[in-house]
Amino acid sequence: MLGGSFQSRLRERPEFATFFVFVILLAVIGFVGYYSIAFQLQEVEESMSSHPCVFEHHSKSTGNVYDWDLSQLQNSNEKCTTRHCRDYSLTRGDEVFFFNICRNTMNLPDECIALYKDPSKIPRGIGYQTADGVCYKMGDASRARWSLLDPRRPSRGV
Repeated sequence: MLGGSFQSRLRERPEFATFFVFVILLAVIGFVGYYSIAFQLQEVEESMSSHPCVFEHHSKSTGNVYDWDLSQLQNSNEKCTTRHCRDYSLTRGDEVFFFNICRNTMNLPDECIALYKDPSKIPRGIGYQTADGVCYKMGDASRARWSLLDPRRPSRGV
């Protein structure tokens, strides 16, 4: 409750009320603007830290360093020629792994959507492991590290 003298001042000088409303609105607009800009900067930082997507291998036998550019393996909306782009998937027993190379997945697995109920609450990730109605996030594109499955046989994959 406002004191009597403050209320009487507001009645006598309405510019105080206008100023008070203006200050509150300015604070709210600043707060909303700050968080929307901070969110966009985070997305830009993540996208820049995940490119270029290069895997570097140091051969113990020869001492040579081999670089592979994996960026051509990533699926993106720019590369899609079909209406619905798909992420890579691999099935092992009752588990299904959905993943993308060097960037977050484009689609969310049905199991994750069913578990979280709201797709906007599913944390974005470079991949997901699903089995028996459970959804596990496999990592972030900004922190992903790529390595050979078998360093002695690079042809087996990354």
